[in-house]
This record gives sequence, structure tokens and C-alpha cells, in this order.
Amino acid sequence: MRAPSLRPKARAEGWADGCQHGLRRRGRLLDNKSDWTTHERRVHFRQARLRAGVTAGTNAMRCISGEIHVVGDELNLDYTLIPGQAFRWFRESDGAWVGVVSGTIIKLWRENGRVVYEARGNCVDDEFIRRYFRLETDIKDVYAYLVARDERIAPVISRFKGLRVLGQEPEETLMTYLCTTANSVPRIVRSIECLAIRFGERIGEFEGREYYSFPTVEALSRAEVDRLCEIPGLCFRGRHLKAVVEQLIERPPGWLHSLKEATYEEARSELLNIRGIGPKIADCVLLFSLGKNEAFPVDTHLWNVVGKRYLTELAGRRLTRASYDYVVAYFQRLFGCYAGWAQEYLFYDDLYPNGVAPVIDRIAQGRNSQKSRAKRVGERDPAKRESRSKVMT
Repeated sequence: MRAPSLRPKARAEGWADGCQHGLRRRGRLLDNKSDWTTHERRVHFRQARLRAGVTAGTNAMRCISGEIHVVGDELNLDYTLIPGQAFRWFRESDGAWVGVVSGTIIKLWRENGRVVYEARGNCVDDEFIRRYFRLETDIKDVYAYLVARDERIAPVISRFKGLRVLGQEPEETLMTYLCTTANSVPRIVRSIECLAIRFGERIGEFEGREYYSFPTVEALSRAEVDRLCEIPGLCFRGRHLKAVVEQLIERPPGWLHSLKEATYEEARSELLNIRGIGPKIADCVLLFSLGKNEAFPVDTHLWNVVGKRYLTELAGRRLTRASYDYVVAYFQRLFGCYAGWAQEYLFYDDLYPNGVAPVIDRIAQGRNSQKSRAKRVGERDPAKRESRSKVMT
């Protein structure tokens, strides 16, 4: 069954609806539009667009749909989009996934060997979807390569077949992973949602929910540290986020994207030169947004896998910078140029021991309460209130 369309009300319907509402000046209804001042005309038609659910800007009104032929085992949406490498996707009751990518609301679902998508916001096409899921990489070749180098990973691959490493936007990926330090998945999801509502831009409403883009580096640079720290689930991480943002804003535009052209070692060194970015966050950015397949992020889940299955002599020991570098070098030798893909499978195997279904259900159940709390956080922001008051007056 095809998912509901994202198409907003037509512009003509919105304007016609607005023209049915007269304008009042000092309590007197003005039916004759020739009596209106220029300001009153602007207010009238702006409110007409708001009543029609049409936000300002042509991008917010654009609705695009399409489909891509993808063999079932090539892409599993549940494994790939569940929080673990991206944190702004939610699965609906009909099995479709809705998320925000690069300031665009995207809905995805599988249908007869295809991935069908609908998008509202910025330009999205088949190539955009292919790049995001990195469909240019033949996942069967990746499986064969990894199993040939270490047969122990074969059952893990079978368990999460169709899990792909995403190709995300570098700045958003970096900001997101600064929010994940010593944090749980539900708290990460909540903090990122609240951060977007408070400091991001409103994209529009879809199926009764408002969606916001992730805040830009410029927007976060203007944010006060105290306001970042009071975001639910962010706390002390707000100070780290602010410190990194202040350093990023001093670098040339596009600096982070330019690291795609550098080698893994060069790009990693550049990221580690920024105070507040450690090796784990650097490797996450390299793997999930800069296309460095050999990057191997190590967190507590990977550390558990290392001690249990690979380097048993490290079991029970603390994860230090020296042991981190030792583990990364070990797995890069073991899995070669696709060490990062192996990492993702091993990470999920420890993070989701009972499968992803229970976690998806818990996130769906808590989404309404998270949204309401996030909404209240956004309403407490004076800049948001001022912006909305300007739109409505």
C-alpha cells in the first residue's frame, strides 16, 4: 500500500482560503480590498499562506517523489536507519521511515524490490538517495571481502544483512556525534531533536508533526553556552559543542567537506587538531560522512567485542588513547580498506543483542513525549518566540 503523499495544499487553495477571511481594522470588517494599506495586504496574504500550511520560501513547498530499484539484501532500512549512525529517523506504524536529511523531510519505504521516497524541502532526486545510502558500493563484494579476511564476522553479517554505512553531511555529523559522548541512544535522539527545534529552521509540518533542520554552525556559534547546556540530554556536552563550533567558524567555508579529498591519515589529523574532538568522534565523522571506509570508531560497545572475541588480553582493561590506537591499527590490518563496515556490524551486534525491533518500538512509543518536551524547549527560546511573533503579526 502506497504511503500518504507529502504534497502540501496547493498555493491557489491557500490564497482562495485566505480571501474568504476579511480584514479587520479597529474592529471594522474591510471587505473591499481596495481600502487596504500595503502593510495590511502583506499581513493578510501571509496569514492566508499560514492557514493553508504553506511556509515561506519555495523550497519548503517543493514535493518530490521517486523510486530506486534495490535488491532486498542490498539495503535493509530498519538496520540502516535505526539510531546508531544517524539519529533523526523514525519508523512509522506502516513500516515507512521518516527523517530529516540536509534540511529536507524524507519518507522512505520498501515496495516490490524498490525503495520509494517522497521528500519535501530542498532538491532531492534518485542520485541524492543513492549517495546517502552509498549504493555505489556493492555490499555483496564487501561481505565477501570481510569474510575472506576473518570468518568470525560471517554470522554477524548474516544477522544484519542489508546494513549499510551512510554518507551523511559532514558538519551535521560532527555536531551530532559531539552530543553522543557518554550518552544513551534515547537521550541522544531527544537532545538532537530539541537542538533542532531550538536553533534550527522550521521546514514544515507533515502528518501532524513539525520538522526542523539541524542548526548550522553559524546558528550554533550565536547560541549562548547556558542555553545549549539546558537542552535535555545535552548538559555538559553543550560546552564541548560550543567550543568546537567556535573553532570551526574560524576555518574557511567548506573546510570540513574538503577533507573528503584528503587521505584518511591527513583528514584524521586535521580533525584531531580541533580542541574537543577526540579519536572516536573523528573516526565517526570520517566513516559516516567523509567516505573513509577504513575508519574504525571504538566506543564501549566495540571495546566489549574486542575483549570477548578478538583481543582477549584487553578484557577488563580501560579504554585509553593508547589502547584505542592499538585496537584501530589491529582491525585495520585485519579488515583492510573496509574496516569501518566491519566495525558497524560488530557494533550493532553488541548494541542490539535482541535485534532492532524492540528498540524501534521503544523509540516509537517515546516519540510523542519527546516531541512535546522538545516543543516546550523550543518555546522557551526568546529568539524562536520573537521570530514566530513577527510571522503572525
